[in-house]
Amino acid sequence: MKKIFLFSILLNPSFGAYADPVWIPPKDTFHTAFSFTEAQWDQYLQIGTSSVNLPGEVTQYEFTTLVEYVPLNNLSFDLTFPIVISQKKFVFVTTDLSGQIIDVNLGPGGEVRDVNTNTGVGDVTFGAKYVFWDKVISLGLRPHLKLPGSYDVGEVPNAPGDGQTDLGMSLLVGGYFLPIQSYLRGSLSLHYRTGEPQNQLELMIEPGVNLLKNLTVRFIYHFIDQFGGDDFTFYNIANFFPANEEDTHRIGVGLSFRANDMVGIFGLFQQTLSGRNTANTRAFTFGVDLNF
Repeated sequence: MKKIFLFSILLNPSFGAYADPVWIPPKDTFHTAFSFTEAQWDQYLQIGTSSVNLPGEVTQYEFTTLVEYVPLNNLSFDLTFPIVISQKKFVFVTTDLSGQIIDVNLGPGGEVRDVNTNTGVGDVTFGAKYVFWDKVISLGLRPHLKLPGSYDVGEVPNAPGDGQTDLGMSLLVGGYFLPIQSYLRGSLSLHYRTGEPQNQLELMIEPGVNLLKNLTVRFIYHFIDQFGGDDFTFYNIANFFPANEEDTHRIGVGLSFRANDMVGIFGLFQQTLSGRNTANTRAFTFGVDLNF
């Protein structure tokens, strides 16, 4: 099962709410951010908005550190390092041959719920950004390498990642609209995978408005299209979750406050709207952003 990866920081993060902004801090800037995300789901979306209730819920906590350094103008290198705690609380069920729940039971030791906590290092990402056009509209590229973490993966519904290595390339686009104190940025990313799940295309669009000098509100749309895979059958057949084709449409809204040139704080709420074989997730992120 693919995790919901939530990491958002003001206007110059490495992984700003599922995608990369086009702008890069000034030369010799050392940029870091720390965030905490809580995500929860008790349903799967099968196709579109058609949902399947799980026999319980999954709650995931993620503590993420970002470090970014800018050695040259319009060029930066970054590292994203998450620690994830993902807990499953399901009841014990009996199903018929078609997978429909026909009874709720106690566990082998008389337990009411099957509680499993999947803890470990999340997927670690190494990336770089290069802005090759910086006029009215800015254009950039971001190659990245994603390495799997130390969590359990496979036939577990609360895996925070799929357990494979990714190579990716993103096209970054952005522009400011000073007369109306707003901006629009986005990215189009292709992820090549060395194992299951299949390769995928991602699109992120983020408009934002400066409500005050140091306060920004932003809106996020994030889309994932995975190029093939299986549909899940959860209850009566063992599933290898990384093999699932997982498509998603997700929206978010966030606030960022810059206290000064060095310190900023941010918050973000995101909700899955529709998808295929994906968790119907709602998530909150809070964090602090530092520039040196």
